[in-house]
Amino acid sequence: MKKIALVTVNFGGLRDTLELTETVKKLDISGIDFRYIIVDKTPGDYIGDHLKNPPEYLEILQAGIDKGFAGSYTLGMRYAAAWGADYVAIINNDTLIGSTNLIKKLAEVLDNNPEASVVSPKILFAPGFEFYKTKYTEKDKGHVIWYAGGKFDWANVRSIHKGIDEIDHGKFDLTEKTGFISGCCFMVRRETLESVGYFDEDLFAYFEDNDWQQRILKSGGKLFYTGQSHIYHKVSQTMGVGSPQTDYLLTRNRLYFTSRYASARTKFAVAREAFRQFVFGRNAQRHAIFDFIRGIKGPSPYTKISTGEYKYPIRMSILVSDYKTSDLTDQLIKSVFRKGSGYDSEKDELIVLDNATDDDFDSLMKKYPKGVRFIRNKINKGFVGGYNRLMEYARGELLFMLNSDIEVKADALKTTIEQSQKYNNEYVLSGQLLFPNGDPQDSCFMLPTIWGAFKQYFLNIKGSYFMFRPEVTKPVRVEGAAMAVFMIPRKVINKIGYLNRKLFMYFEDIDYCRRLKKNDIPIYYLPNSKFFHHHGATAKRIGKAIINPQLIASSKIYHGKFNYALITATLWLGQKWGQVISPQSRWEKDGK
Repeated sequence: MKKIALVTVNFGGLRDTLELTETVKKLDISGIDFRYIIVDKTPGDYIGDHLKNPPEYLEILQAGIDKGFAGSYTLGMRYAAAWGADYVAIINNDTLIGSTNLIKKLAEVLDNNPEASVVSPKILFAPGFEFYKTKYTEKDKGHVIWYAGGKFDWANVRSIHKGIDEIDHGKFDLTEKTGFISGCCFMVRRETLESVGYFDEDLFAYFEDNDWQQRILKSGGKLFYTGQSHIYHKVSQTMGVGSPQTDYLLTRNRLYFTSRYASARTKFAVAREAFRQFVFGRNAQRHAIFDFIRGIKGPSPYTKISTGEYKYPIRMSILVSDYKTSDLTDQLIKSVFRKGSGYDSEKDELIVLDNATDDDFDSLMKKYPKGVRFIRNKINKGFVGGYNRLMEYARGELLFMLNSDIEVKADALKTTIEQSQKYNNEYVLSGQLLFPNGDPQDSCFMLPTIWGAFKQYFLNIKGSYFMFRPEVTKPVRVEGAAMAVFMIPRKVINKIGYLNRKLFMYFEDIDYCRRLKKNDIPIYYLPNSKFFHHHGATAKRIGKAIINPQLIASSKIYHGKFNYALITATLWLGQKWGQVISPQSRWEKDGK
C-alpha cells in the first residue's frame, strides 16, 4: 500500500487551518496509507485544542519556534519522509480542497511519469479573494484561475502563472511539463527529497520554492502540472500584500536567488535595480538590500514576535536505533514499559528504528503491535543517520536518545524529566551508566585536544583526554557526555540542529558537545538517573574491520587532517613513554 503524506503549517491563521482541515476530510484516500500532518508554530494557541473530532490519520508537530515557510514545511516533510512516505504533498493553510481526488490524481501523475519529480494541481482563487473583485459575476467566483502551470521569467527574476485571472472553462485541464510549480500546493517523491534536499531554511520565506526547484531541475528532475484536480487559494493571507515583512523578504531573497542561478547579464540588471531601490525604495527594501550585502539570512526583522508558551503533543520521545541488536532492543523496550521507569504512555512515545539490520527485527515489531512507533531505513545510515531520522520523526518536547544496548532502571526516566523541567527544558542531560553487574562506567569527557592528551599521558591528570566519571551525588555540569543516554530538549535542536551529517558513526557525540559549548548550552550529568549499559555490544557485532577505519575517518573529519596527525603523534608518544600513575579527579563530591 502506497504511503502518502499531506503537510500544512498553521502560520497563526487558526481559522484558515481549521477550515482547510475540514475540507481535507473530504479527500478520497481509499487504498492508500495516508497521513495529514499539521505543523504548529504558534505559541499560546495550540491547534490541537481547537480540533473537533480529528481523524485518526491527523498528526500534529510543534515547531517550537518561528521557522518561516521554508523551515516549517521542511520540518513537516522530514517527518513524512522519516515515516516512510512514498510521496509527500504540501498545501498552504490558507487554501481549501477543491477536488476530492487531489491526492490520488497527483500520485497518479508521478506514477505514470517516471521523469516527474514534482507535480502541482490547478489552483483557483477562493471565492471573494480574486485580485479584481468587481470583474467577475457571482457565478464566476470560485472558477477564476490563480495558477495553471507557468514559467520562470529570468529577465525579471520572477515566476509567471499561466491562466491567472481567467475564468476556468476547462482550457487548462491537461497534464504537462511546466517550468514552474507553485509552492502553495505540490506533491514530491521521497527520493527527490533525499537526493536534492529540502527548502533552504536560511531564506525563511519567498524564493525558497524557486531555489528548491532550480536544484531539482539541475539534478535532471522534471516539474509537472495537472489540471485534473484543483484547490482554492485565499491569496496572501499569511503576510499580506505589500507588508514590510513581504517587502523585505522578497527583496533580499530575490538577490540571493539571482546571485546563485542567474546569468551575468541578469545579475547586472538586478544589481542596478537594487541600487535604485536602495536610493528611492521603501524602508524595508533598503533594509533588505543592506542585509544582503552583509550576508544576513534567516527571518525578517519585521517579523512579529509571538508571545506565549509552546504546547507539544508529546512530552518525551524516546529514540532507539537498532542495528544487529534486536534482542537487546527487546530488553530496552521492556525496561521502558516496566512500572516505575517514569514512562507515561499518555504523554510520551517510544520510537524504534530498524537501521537496515539483518537480524529478526520483524519479530520484534510483531511483539509490540501497540505502544511502539516503528520506522525503517532501507540501508544502514550509521549512528548519525539513524538518530537524525528518529529526531525528524519525533513529536516530543524532549528527545531522549538511548542506545539499543541500554536498560532503564527504576525512576531513571522520571528523574531525568523532572531535572529537565527544573532547567526549563533548556539544557542537555546525561545519566549514570552502569555495567550489567552494577559497576559504574565512565561516560563523561573533556573535548579532545592535543593539550588534553599531553595532560592525560604526561601530567597524569585523569579525564583530560579519555572518559571519566564525575565523583558526585548531585547534578554537575560537564563538557561532554556519551550519547548512550542523552536527552536533548527541542529548544536546543532549534538552536543548533541535528547531529553532524558529515559523520557516519563515532565522534558524533564529541562534535555535538563541541557545538553545545560554542553556543553556551550546558550539559549536566545526573548521577541519580541510572541506566544499565551493555557497553560495546553493537561494536562487537559489527567487527573491528569496519569500526577501525570508520573511527579514523570520523576523527579526521572532527579534528581536521593536520590536528589529527598531531594528536595521533601525541598519543603514540604517550603510550610509548608516558604513564598515568596518579589518577586525579577534578570533581568535588558536592557536585560543584
